[in-house]
Amino acid sequence: MALEGDANKFFHNRAVTIFRALSEEQYIAADDAELRRAHVDRKHMQIADLLQEQGCEGVLLLDPANIAWLTGGGTVMASFDPEQAPALFVTADQRWLICSNAATSWVFDREVNGLGFQLKEWPWQMGRGYLLRDICQGRVMASDLPFEDCKPLGHVLSCHRRRLGDYERACLQSLGKELASALEATCRNIQPNRSESEIAGQIADRLYQRNIEPKAISVLGDGRAEAYPFGGCTSETVQRHAVLWACGQKYGLHAACSRSFCFGAPEQLWRAEYDAACTMAGHYRFATRPNAAPREVLEKGKQALRDTPFEHVWRNVPPGYVTGRRPVEMTFRPNGSHLLQANWPIIWQASAGRAFVCDTLLLGNDRAEVVTVMDSWPFKRIRIEAEEYHVPYLLVR
Repeated sequence: MALEGDANKFFHNRAVTIFRALSEEQYIAADDAELRRAHVDRKHMQIADLLQEQGCEGVLLLDPANIAWLTGGGTVMASFDPEQAPALFVTADQRWLICSNAATSWVFDREVNGLGFQLKEWPWQMGRGYLLRDICQGRVMASDLPFEDCKPLGHVLSCHRRRLGDYERACLQSLGKELASALEATCRNIQPNRSESEIAGQIADRLYQRNIEPKAISVLGDGRAEAYPFGGCTSETVQRHAVLWACGQKYGLHAACSRSFCFGAPEQLWRAEYDAACTMAGHYRFATRPNAAPREVLEKGKQALRDTPFEHVWRNVPPGYVTGRRPVEMTFRPNGSHLLQANWPIIWQASAGRAFVCDTLLLGNDRAEVVTVMDSWPFKRIRIEAEEYHVPYLLVR
């Protein structure tokens, strides 16, 4: 099952085709069964290498994030009870879906069909534990979550999850574009005197129409973002302006972004706050390079607002985090030791007073590309040295 020689060449060429197709809106990357299967085979190779390094015969994947990583986006959390949730059992050369008979039809047919998985099934009334223990008996086993005497591999797998492959990058680009489109459509069509909760419902409706699962939605109207930058939504009505933010999941990946609008010309102070947030966001993008330390990126944003009324706003919200199979894979802190790596999906966010700017980026080999791209949306040009960045600005209605 190794992907070498011609198979690797095929994988690369299909990925290039997918990127071109996405730019031309021809089809969705996750609908390409060949590319997804090649992705799963490649991840299986990584697990086989890990098992050899750790001296283990197999690994149990119980964490939904790791299951989505190996299956190329399979969502297998078919039970609210974690002890009844599906799992994966992987050896160097085989892979099994472990599932309750009550959920097998959906999970096997809809989530992992055609991906090379075999099935180990337990009767729902027996529970998952006895089957997992039976699998582990007589084997040297690892697990991503604590189970019996299995060797822990969760931290190692989380490092692999952060770096996206060709297939995952194409999926993230598609998700980001659709997520931003849903927020922008809501901003363009919402009418005055609608409640924050109603607006949030419209965002959720547009996301579901795009097969995106809303993970979190925030609508903060008329300056409430200053007091509650990470608030949700209330029954309060929006009279003048609002900040909309959403995190959505599709293909087993996450992305987040924000957009803001106002009815009529914004007051001078709010425009100044938004200018400051955009300036900070632009400098975050500029400093997002492979092997940069998060504190260097944060410092770049701080320096941009030095000697202004907004020089301390960086303290208000965390600047960003790595996203991916979980909404937050790793939070950036000034004293963090991890360096930014190519192919990491990164969310940067900047807040100044009532303004909030957030977008999802994909770090390449030399610079970052925004995946929550704007579609005929007003933007502010941020020029830094010889480079220019377009940061989403206020939509004036």
